[in-house]
Amino acid sequence: MTRLELGLPPAEVLGKYYEGKVEESMKRYGSLFDAKGELPVKEQRVVRIGQLFGTAARVLKDSKVDYVFGPVLDVVKDVDATDNLMSAHDRSYGSDADTVIALAQMYIEAMHGQQIKVIGKHYFGTGYTTVDPHKGLPTLGSLSVEERENVEKPFRALATQLDGIMVTHILGHSSQIPDSVNSEAYRYIREGLGYKGLVITDDLDMGAIEERYSDAKNWVVDASLDALVAGADGIIIKYPEDVAQIKNVVMEKMKSDMAFRTAMKERFLRLMKFKGLQIGEPVEVEKVLAGETDTEKGITWLKRRMGQGEYLLGVFAGEDGMVAGYNSNEKLYVKDQRKYDQLVA
Repeated sequence: MTRLELGLPPAEVLGKYYEGKVEESMKRYGSLFDAKGELPVKEQRVVRIGQLFGTAARVLKDSKVDYVFGPVLDVVKDVDATDNLMSAHDRSYGSDADTVIALAQMYIEAMHGQQIKVIGKHYFGTGYTTVDPHKGLPTLGSLSVEERENVEKPFRALATQLDGIMVTHILGHSSQIPDSVNSEAYRYIREGLGYKGLVITDDLDMGAIEERYSDAKNWVVDASLDALVAGADGIIIKYPEDVAQIKNVVMEKMKSDMAFRTAMKERFLRLMKFKGLQIGEPVEVEKVLAGETDTEKGITWLKRRMGQGEYLLGVFAGEDGMVAGYNSNEKLYVKDQRKYDQLVA
């Protein structure tokens, strides 16, 4: 995961600007105002915000970025509060869900205009909490019905436009289990919101998860498996040294739990669709993943060309093309013979 400086004013500034609530400190963002330093009418403010997002999208495209973890869809209780992560760091567009939706929609349109996919965050919303999930486990249990509807509104309104949703570590659907590892949260996203796209966790290496798994030998590994069992299509983890152990426990679970293996196949296909890979033989995909194909068929399938000029071989090799690929004459060439042999095996 990489952060790029895009030259955008903070989300809170853009939200207040959109609503016409100008503060003196905002004047340092000259691109938001007219030649006299005055606030433009709303139609012009919308245009200026769209231009800022458009410029940011082009910078990302020039940097070879294919997807972003944004927009931020958290609705805050008070944009000026200092005891909330989103408001204290000016990360939310505001306390009005409609403002959040309007700005997020402009952001999405700008990114999609550059063929960049978007992953909205941080479901279920952290704008009404006073606990930073990086440090501890926050809750949304005290919200009124109206407040919960307000927090959920951006995700519901933009569900058909988001390519992905990031689920964070908050007690939103349960008083005991964080949403990121809670099957109720993923079920609600699929059934309650009717969402069909990719759903992934926030970084699991946070204080909220450590607190939840305080008795575990390796809490990141346990949380990773729980998130996948609960319904996540993918997980985010900070430290690569945990990957091998996570892979092992997932593979063991797939061997002993047929329902989990079937679910993982569906998530694999959803992830490939997100990446732009068109897979026409899902049954064969399952057999390859489960190790049920003989060597010849497995190799043949792995070498098959996928959509948009990509090869599924590249996915199994680490998605970086450093193991093997095809040249302009459609001939396979191997860069790392040892890894390639391991892959084929």
